[in-house]
Formats: sequence, C-alpha cells, structure tokens
Amino acid sequence: MSPSPISLRNLRPEAIWIAGVAGGLGFLLNGLTVSLGNDLQLIFGGILPLIIAIAFGPIWGMLAATLAALETILLWQHGLAIPFFAAEAFAVGWLARRKRLMPLFADAVFWAAVSPFLYLVHARADFYPDNLGPAVALKYVVNGLLCVTFADLCLEMPRLRWLLTRYGATVPEDTLAARLARALTLAAVAPICFLAIWGARAESDRQMSQIEAKLSGQARLTANVLGDKTEEMRQAIALLADRLSEGQRDQSAAEREVRRFQARYPIFKTLIVTNAAGDVVIGSPFPPLDQSNVADRSSFKGALAGRAPFVSEGFRERGDGSDPLVAFSAPILSADGAAQGVVEGSVTVKKLLEATLTGLESAPLVVTDQASRVLLTTRPEIFPPLAKSTLAGLQAREQVTPVEVTSHSRNAPGSDSPLRFWVWQAIEPRTQWRCYALAPFSVAR
Repeated sequence: MSPSPISLRNLRPEAIWIAGVAGGLGFLLNGLTVSLGNDLQLIFGGILPLIIAIAFGPIWGMLAATLAALETILLWQHGLAIPFFAAEAFAVGWLARRKRLMPLFADAVFWAAVSPFLYLVHARADFYPDNLGPAVALKYVVNGLLCVTFADLCLEMPRLRWLLTRYGATVPEDTLAARLARALTLAAVAPICFLAIWGARAESDRQMSQIEAKLSGQARLTANVLGDKTEEMRQAIALLADRLSEGQRDQSAAEREVRRFQARYPIFKTLIVTNAAGDVVIGSPFPPLDQSNVADRSSFKGALAGRAPFVSEGFRERGDGSDPLVAFSAPILSADGAAQGVVEGSVTVKKLLEATLTGLESAPLVVTDQASRVLLTTRPEIFPPLAKSTLAGLQAREQVTPVEVTSHSRNAPGSDSPLRFWVWQAIEPRTQWRCYALAPFSVAR
C-alpha cells in the first residue's frame, strides 16, 4: 500500500529542505525565459517542483512551486501565476500518487478543469490592455504541459531516481508499459504544444509588422513635415533679414517691414530685431520684449557666428508657461558683409506640426531638440516639456525598439511603475531634431 499523498507523518524530514531547495532552484530557473514574442514568455522553473510533487507528494510539490513562482512577480510585475502553478503541482502530485495517473495526463486533467477560471481571470485582468489575456491563459496551459513532460522524463534518469528514493521519495515504476504509455501520450501532446508556440510566434510577427509599419510611417512623416516647415521658416527669416539690410532704413520703415512680415507669417509668436551689440531695437508684438539685450542667446550668437540662418534649442519666454519655443534667427549684414544685427522669430513646434497632430492624441509622439530636451509631446505626464528625454540613449533607428519610461504625473494611478512602449526614431537632418513615435504594450506574459 502506497503512502497517502497528503499525509505528512509518512515523510522523512528531508522532504522539507528538499522541497525548499527545489523551490529555490526553480526560482532561479524561472529567470531564464524563452520568449514567444509579444512579451509572452515560457518559464521552466516548474519542472523541479513537479518532480517533488510526483516523488514526495502534493503538499511538498505545492510548497516548492509557490517558492519558484515568486520569481514571476519580478518578471511580470504581478502574481496572477502563483496560485495556478501551486495548484498545478498539488493536482499533479495528488493524481499521480493517489489515482495512479501518468503525470502528463494528470496535468492535462488539471488544466482542463481550471481553464474556464484561468480564461476569465486573464481576460478581465488589467495587466493585459492589448486583449492578450486569452493568449496568456493558453500559454500557461502549454507551459505547464511542457514542464510536466520534462519532469516526467527526468524521473526516468537512474541517478535521479536513486537520489530521490534515498531521501524517502516514492517514484513511479519504470516499466515497459509505463514507458510505452508515456511515449504515446507525449506523441499526442507534443505537436499541440509546438503548434501553439508556432502560432504565438506567427501572431507576434504579424503584430510587430503592423506596429513597425505604423510607427515608422508616423515618425518619418513627423520628421519630413518638420524638415519642410523649419526650412520654410529659415528661408522666411533670412528673407526678412535681407529686406532689413537693404539700404539705410529708418526705424519706422523697419517696424512696418516687421509688421508686414508677421502678418504674412502669423506662425511666429514673437519677432525681434537687434543691433550688432544685441540690443533689441524692434519687438513684435508691441511693446518690445522685457529683455533689452539678447547678446547671450544662442540664437543671436549662432546667427552671427555662422553668417547664416540658425535654429536654436528649445526654451520658454520669461514668465511664459506655454509650449516650448524655438527661435529662427538670421544675421542682418551690410553690403560689405559686416554684421549690423540679428532678426529672430520664435515659434512653437506644436504650431509647425498642427495639421500633422490631428488625430494623434492617443498615439504618443515626442520631438526633442539637439540637446535631447522635449520640444513637443502628446503625453506631457510622461515626457515633460523641455525636460531631458528618457529616450535620449536610444541608439537603434531603423527598427522598433522596446523602452521603459516612468510617468511624472502625480495624479496618474501607478505613476511609479514603468510604462512600456515600442519606439521608432526618425531624425530630421537639418535641425537634428529627433522624432519618436511610440505605441504602448502590456506586460503580457
């Protein structure tokens, strides 16, 4: 008569530390994942707890499985898998020892019994906003069947059988009939598992192709529009500088020229004209800006140094909490090439992309300047304007790349948890502004 699978009195004390060791090793083994794409992962730390459940009984297997499954909290930021893996080990151990079922068949019975509950839990879980909950539920079934298959195969190893029996384990008989039944069951289950894995990978590739097409198109469109608009602004400000440098214009004539220019290009929020020392002589809209001298601005220095139109980094006017501005500046040169001053116009990047941004409110978009500071974002709670972008270290360009960022909103629930995005980066060649198109993806394991 075999010992009761739930009784603790018939087991030697060694089973306690053996279960603990198996759970600890399973914890480490769970850290070595096999990706199925779409952030779906197979883990194999359940092999050792299932061996313990079959050899020592369901309680010890459940203990080992619970310890091993704690790794999933670190992997997936939730513990939904823990009760299922613990219950799996208990069910397999009980059915294999009490009902004399083959472990693989016992595991199939368990997953068939809990599948409706498994589906409901994961289909309604907030962890899977991309409707991947059902795929995760199916992945657990496949993962469990693979783990119990490996556990059963391991129990055929003579050295392992000897080691387990030495510490009081009761291992299944290794008869020819048992091997034949195991082989037939494995032949029926293995194709289903591998077909499920192949299907998950194929679906992942299809979705990644769609994401890549969407993000690359959005990022490139943004970069192209910015390139066209910034070139138009550069040429416009250079034209104004040429008009102001023609002949000797008096103050009133120059002011009329600036007014006519701003009426033609209302996209410019401010316009200033300086002399060679950086003193503001004309400001529009009137009255002039509060700064009487802008010689320390990069837009002033860059235009004079390069003797050509210049595009600044992002900034905000003093006391202005609106969208970040960039300045387009050009030198005012005399006929002999001497610098007479600088004309500068400021504009928000949002104005440059006003038509392109229509309909993109739900799709995160980020534009950064040469210093990687955020000029434009559709998600300011994640990418604060003019803050150093967390995407600055992204090297890959012509491919979709996964990144993790943290929300800066104090009012957003779960703002301390990292948010995960697929990102495609495109660079506008003239300004070297970086355009990032993002698509959120869930922690779907």
